[in-house]
Amino acid sequence: MNKFRILKNESAVVMGRKVFRIIALRSFGDVKEGDLGGFVEELGNLSNDGKCWIYSPAVAMEKAIIKDNASVSGAALVRGHASVCGNAKVEGGSATGTGFDSKLSYTGEFAEVSGEALLCGNALVRHGAKLMQNATVFGNARILNRATVKGHAEIGGNALVSGRARIADHARIFGNATVKGNAFIKNNAAVLGNAVISGNAVIMGSFTAGGNKRVSKGVLSGIRNPEPLYFDSDGPSKDS
Repeated sequence: MNKFRILKNESAVVMGRKVFRIIALRSFGDVKEGDLGGFVEELGNLSNDGKCWIYSPAVAMEKAIIKDNASVSGAALVRGHASVCGNAKVEGGSATGTGFDSKLSYTGEFAEVSGEALLCGNALVRHGAKLMQNATVFGNARILNRATVKGHAEIGGNALVSGRARIADHARIFGNATVKGNAFIKNNAAVLGNAVISGNAVIMGSFTAGGNKRVSKGVLSGIRNPEPLYFDSDGPSKDS
């Protein structure tokens, strides 16, 4: 038995595409039969298996899919060919609709997963964060605030990316690493272990920042792990 159906008489327009309200046909997880959900463009945007759900006023459109036990809520948009699976969550801020059959307008933070991006495991995209292109976020990783992850970047483990940080290209953030502020990680760079990259720091090339390194400014680039140009007051770690 399908767990939801589309309400053709309740629709909105998002990015020029018409999306439709969903309603639960049976109870599962914290969703009760008859509960109104968010919006989809087509039935394939939400799996009938598992406890996955799109809460109002979140939207899944184009060929995106929400499956397993994943959830999308608040001012959140999943589009393109993106997949949100496992126990992953996309949680946006507040949203207001100007009425059905009209443009659904978002206010506050607007979370988005798009392109061919994959969000899985127990990963979280929240507030105004963006997961784009072919990027992958998995494990217990969190992408918060207005951070952007794109390209073929991979974020995993217990990593945290927040603020206005940008992760691009083939960059990797793993372990318990934190990237925040206006930091920019790109090319084939990696941030591992318990490293914290913040401020306006740029990690690029094939540089790897690991261990307990703290970098808050400057540009680091290279093949191995040279000492960073600038450090916070606790100084460089020697364990990488």
